[in-house]
Amino acid sequence: MIKNIISKINDTIKGVKPSDKIHILLDNGHSSSKAKTITPGKRTPYLVSGVEPAISMYEGDFNRDVVRILATKLKESGYNVHILVPEEEDVTLGERVRRANKLCKEFGASNCLFVSIHSNAAGNGRQWMSARGFSVHICQGASKKSELMANLLFDAAKEDGHFKMRKPLPNQKYWVNNFYVIKNTLCPAVLSESGFYDNVDDATYLLTPEARENVAMYHYNALVKYIKEIIKK
Repeated sequence: MIKNIISKINDTIKGVKPSDKIHILLDNGHSSSKAKTITPGKRTPYLVSGVEPAISMYEGDFNRDVVRILATKLKESGYNVHILVPEEEDVTLGERVRRANKLCKEFGASNCLFVSIHSNAAGNGRQWMSARGFSVHICQGASKKSELMANLLFDAAKEDGHFKMRKPLPNQKYWVNNFYVIKNTLCPAVLSESGFYDNVDDATYLLTPEARENVAMYHYNALVKYIKEIIKK
């Protein structure tokens, strides 16, 4: 307790707020549709096999739009934010982790939070599916900070109210999956899946500017609450 108080006093003396130390690392999954090589399969069934209705959406475009909106909101609010994949091309999972861990080593892993933003799919990409909704994931053995962010993000998405909320157990809001990017980053990490782009209703909504703004906003709200909780400790 005394050590934390002294640290906060020292930060104040130096003119640095505790929140200035927190760095948000945003990972927009997959390539955009503008890439020379588009990530296979990450698109609506209509674009894969021509199955009606004619809804044309690439997951990578959605992910990038959300990250751009979210990063802008965070920067305007004075938070430190880093977009890990600014290019249109896809980047390997290993390279994404390398970029994240480089920032962790520069700023301190405990001062960073990795958030990988996606939309989900339930099938093989060639037909429309019934599964839909929002979910958030952490890896096996994840830190308490990862759990905190996952819970806050679930609550923020639920409050937004546009998606069915998916959770593995009645009393557990996050799924445990060893996705490469959240398993191998040095800092607390979560991965969100907002809607299913192979579900007609979800995909129709995800295509709208309103959806991308709303998804960015509930990520923003969760991140702000996360930072406030971390600063208290």
